[in-house]
Amino acid sequence: MYQTVGSVSNSFCQPLYGNIRRLCIDVAWCAHIPPETGDQFVQLDSATLFGTHDEKTEAQYEEDSRFELPTFLRHLPKLQLLELYKIGIQEFPSWFAALPLKELYVEFACPAENYSGEFLNRNLLDSAWVGDVSCLSRSLELMAFCDCGFGVLDTEGL
Repeated sequence: MYQTVGSVSNSFCQPLYGNIRRLCIDVAWCAHIPPETGDQFVQLDSATLFGTHDEKTEAQYEEDSRFELPTFLRHLPKLQLLELYKIGIQEFPSWFAALPLKELYVEFACPAENYSGEFLNRNLLDSAWVGDVSCLSRSLELMAFCDCGFGVLDTEGL
């Protein structure tokens, strides 16, 4: 279906997508979205990317650590709100700091309750970008973290 949509001319797509202000995308689709898709959503100001598991095994955390934000986000001139749910993204790309974001919400997934041992790679539980302010958007005014669906851990006005 996406290939069919991608083949439609821009003049036809603009009336279809030009007024959409919010997208919600499953992470499974992110790898299939071409960068130029962002040019079709000129009014988009909010995007939500969500993972599929509330609780994850070490293997699922490992898979998340290889997740990369879709590059179409960098082509959204009005993007002010980005929500990441249940995605253990380890690093933001270099272009992330240039996004016009004002708000970033992140809800981390929990380690699976039925997991009987310690994670061999504890770094999977701590995203590298959390302590690196230089990788964050310069226009960011609010950043909120939520852990395992139990409430906000840290809300910081920047």
